Amino acid sequence: MSANKANLRALTGLEFAAPKTHSPWRNYSRSLKLCLLISKIQQKTQPTPVAQMLSQPGLVTCDEYLHFLIQASTKPSPALQEWRPDATFRYPLLFALKYLLAKAAISIGAVATIDEIIGAYKQTGFDGTESQDQFIATVTAEIDYAAIGRTSNPTLRRQARESLLVISQISYLHVDDYTITVSLHPKDAGSIFEDLRPINGSRENDPDAEILRLASLFQDGMADINFDFPQTSMDDVAESGFCEGSKVKKTHVVIERNVALREQFFCGSSDVHLRCLPDRNRKSILMDRTSLGHTSPSSTFIGY
Repeated sequence: MSANKANLRALTGLEFAAPKTHSPWRNYSRSLKLCLLISKIQQKTQPTPVAQMLSQPGLVTCDEYLHFLIQASTKPSPALQEWRPDATFRYPLLFALKYLLAKAAISIGAVATIDEIIGAYKQTGFDGTESQDQFIATVTAEIDYAAIGRTSNPTLRRQARESLLVISQISYLHVDDYTITVSLHPKDAGSIFEDLRPINGSRENDPDAEILRLASLFQDGMADINFDFPQTSMDDVAESGFCEGSKVKKTHVVIERNVALREQFFCGSSDVHLRCLPDRNRKSILMDRTSLGHTSPSSTFIGY
């Protein structure tokens, strides 16, 4: 992988916010590996099948990719130094999504704070493979999971919060002030819960080979998960961008609603006439339900 700071600035128009002693690879390799986008085989860094599919417009959606990543992400992770193929695995992102879906399955408009999810993961000891009944028993237990989450190791808590902000970019999730809302009908939430399962198989000893093995399983999107949400109200469906069942239209609607992306486009496009620039004092009524999640390059994607 050849990427120096000058090339990155020229290609993206963005500054590389890192110390002069840090190369792009030094700063971003862990995040790219955690996202199953690159692996290093025989001292050569290469894009994974996941990266290749995501590079083709309209082939897969953000929802399909994030659901796959959630089911494939493990602790220990092959992207980190702790990797051991014979370890007892937990699936922290799968736990988080199942926790949210379990709350939604018993209550319309379910919400959970990020600290609550962190605390529940710490308190229950679940690995993420548990049944819907087990999760419902957890979310209805009279335990202050948020208080437990707030007492977690500060570094692990920060990493977990960043991870949860990333998965909150799923179309039916919305995060505001570290509180995640699930916009699904209870039946749809329960249906997705039942579709979720960890991606297992024979683990590779070499961590980069394991990343490539997992990424190779991402074929034809996520055909085993139903993203139609038939029971969810039409308002929420339209707001989430699932109009007319088209992946292209869905992606288009989501991007159009995203004020940060629109501003980046207009600010970076010299050919756009000034009268086309967005009025930053106004916003769509949907903007409060849209967020542009991001994580710092050095964050540990599944570090809790």
